[in-house]
Amino acid sequence: MSSTTDQTEAEIYNSNLDLSTLPHFTHEELRQYNGTTNPKIYVAIRGRVYDVSQNLNSYGPGKAYNRLAGIDGSRLLGMNKLVSDDKEDWYTEDLDDSQNAIIDKWVIFFDKRYHVIGTVG
Repeated sequence: MSSTTDQTEAEIYNSNLDLSTLPHFTHEELRQYNGTTNPKIYVAIRGRVYDVSQNLNSYGPGKAYNRLAGIDGSRLLGMNKLVSDDKEDWYTEDLDDSQNAIIDKWVIFFDKRYHVIGTVG
């Protein structure tokens, strides 16, 4: 199956999604899905949990975006960095409109590529 087909399927799958019917993770539970503790790799943005397990080249252990594996990386994405500051990775209340717009664009990007499999928060 081509990458374009996968992207289209994820976008269609996520378009009619009812988040209230999906499993809910705590932040601690989500941390287990980092590709090391558990072979599944989940990345969350704005509380939506995506299964990115098929993209080991980007999210697998030792890879560029593995820092996002097992967390809600909203803050990191909004700040355009992969190194945490002193706040929780999901905390976005202090970000400005521009940073929040960046996070919203990441949600659109992920919605087109990966299935939402749960929520976190």
